[in-house]
This record gives sequence, C-alpha cells and structure tokens, in this order.
Amino acid sequence: MNRSQLSPTYDEFHLWATSGYKLEKHIERSKDRVVSTNEIFTSLDIVMYGLELAYPREFFKDPAIVYSDTCVGEGAWLVGMALLRMKHGLPHAEAIRNLIGIDIMIDNIDACRIRLMCGNDSLKDEVEKNIVHWGKKQGGALGYSYIFKPMSNTRRTREERARKKVK
Repeated sequence: MNRSQLSPTYDEFHLWATSGYKLEKHIERSKDRVVSTNEIFTSLDIVMYGLELAYPREFFKDPAIVYSDTCVGEGAWLVGMALLRMKHGLPHAEAIRNLIGIDIMIDNIDACRIRLMCGNDSLKDEVEKNIVHWGKKQGGALGYSYIFKPMSNTRRTREERARKKVK
C-alpha cells in the first residue's frame, strides 16, 4: 500500500486487510494465549458472507449507520463492514466512519487500527477515537460506564414491599 495514497480501492484495501497489515503488526497466536483469552479469529471470507446475509444492501450504503464490535480483536468484522461499504460505492474514509470497536488486548487494538487505516495516517485520530482499549477509559468509544453495581438493600427492600402490595 502506498502511504501517500489517501483513498485505496476496494481491491487494495482487501489485500491490505488480509495480509498487508501483518507486515506492520504481527501478533503471535500461541495455544496458551488462545486458551487464556478465549480469542476466536474469524476469516474475512466468513465475515463478509455473514454480513451480507444479515443486513440489507441499503445498510452498506449509509456511512451514518454505526456498527460496533465489543470484542473487536484484529477487526475482522469492522473490516468486513468497511469492505462492503466500499463495494457499495463509499470511499475508504467514509467506509470506516462510525465503526466502533472495543477490546481488552492492546495488541489487538493496535492491529485493528492499523488494519482499518490501510496505511493512511491522516485517519489516525478518527480510528483511535473509535477503536479503544477497554481499560483505557470506562465505557470506551461509546462513552458509557459498563460497571454494574448490585442494587442497594434499601432499593431492593422498597421494590419487595411494592411487589407484596400488588399481590
């Protein structure tokens, strides 16, 4: 991929997303790591097939639609969405807009970002904003706090009393 090229074609992005990015970010996938993290790596062909079955064509033509993956890994599902958006006429920069990914593994986040940028460093800010490490800030790219706390005893007691009155 020529780094000075701002808008790769579908074929160039597909080639980058399947093999080119690995030259910049290689992640060792040992059995121990896969077992300890429960990572599952889905091939891009299967992702593309699944997305085309799951969504109508109009979905890929609108860059305003937000697509998120909360276990993004190396970004296969986000790359698949971007490729299908490009296949339906959107340029690369628009195709990766509103793709949101969260993961707990820093190396996966780095690989996903590199993969989506396709060598275009001018997209770095947008991609870094949308592809985030779970531990970096609570709620990640979506801005929500995912820390769930048990209900307080006071609230639980009020709810139990209300239920008893209904019976």
